[in-house]
Amino acid sequence: MAFSICGEGLCLEVVDKDVIGLKDVNLKPRFIEDTPDDLAHVMQKLSHYYTHLKSASNTLNGSTDKISVSFFEVQGTEPEPGHPRANAVKKKDARNLCKSNVINITVNDVGSTYGFELVNNNEDREALLPVLFYFDNVNFTITLHFPLPSDSLDLSGACSLEKGRPMTIGYGDSPGSNVPPFIIDMGTENDTEVGFFKVFLFRKVPASLYSIQQQESAFWRSRGMKAFAPRPHFDELTGGWGAITVTVIQRKGRPQMGPAR
Repeated sequence: MAFSICGEGLCLEVVDKDVIGLKDVNLKPRFIEDTPDDLAHVMQKLSHYYTHLKSASNTLNGSTDKISVSFFEVQGTEPEPGHPRANAVKKKDARNLCKSNVINITVNDVGSTYGFELVNNNEDREALLPVLFYFDNVNFTITLHFPLPSDSLDLSGACSLEKGRPMTIGYGDSPGSNVPPFIIDMGTENDTEVGFFKVFLFRKVPASLYSIQQQESAFWRSRGMKAFAPRPHFDELTGGWGAITVTVIQRKGRPQMGPAR
């Protein structure tokens, strides 16, 4: 990040090498009050955000490299009698929007929904436990998407990513289908936004994973200062872990015209 003085405040610009190297991506700067408390608050939030976004491990001995990630547009279905809701399904002829761990989306329709598919292509039969977070690079928040916060992070074998068996998140019939589909919703102030999905893969999921979440924007300060949560020592708690980071580039498209009358 880079700070500069703008009038009576501070201007903050993203200079993350993983963002500024993206083609045709121009991000607007953010502004904060030029006070010690405001600056300390933003720096604490940014430190937490980038500590967890950039964390990495190779203790799974290359298994992470053989996990494929796909991202599809999905749609809802009508629930069957006696069932409270129906799982979303992949749209007919939906194409994989994730290429080389980069998702490019032009946002035309408000309310378009999407889902993940993970496939374990490792030759050995070791099952891994996936946990999915979204890192919002506009407000610098971190949200846990799978498993749902109400679920136990002590995942059973039913939630494991086994060799050759796809796991869907946000649609389908696998354990991740109880997660609502992902909605891409851009704000009115930006024409381009960037974020990151990060899939952690564990042999055993640590309870300390909850501390990664950062629900309050870096640019909103509630009363009091919360303590910074350092990176959990996953290696000591899980028997090995890895992660896949997927860049999400969202561009605002032209509004869709309704049918002629």
